[in-house]
Amino acid sequence: MSAKRTVISGGLIISMDPELGDVTGGAVLIENDRIVQVARSADEPAGVDAERIDATDDPARIRTASGGDPSPGGSSTPLAVR
Repeated sequence: MSAKRTVISGGLIISMDPELGDVTGGAVLIENDRIVQVARSADEPAGVDAERIDATDDPARIRTASGGDPSPGGSSTPLAVR
């Protein structure tokens, strides 16, 4: 079974990684329901076969299943792109 991939760009990424910091103009790559990459540039995941979502077009689409904002790591709340 292949992974469902989504790249979200155009929003402010608030990172918990002190080396990365917060990123404007970056992108987040999601596989199935997990964040697997945070990129400083929206062009970094350009070669990835994925649905593309520009968060500036419809920021309300990007929420977790519980209604909050997406967060990386072991969160038990899956990401929902509406």
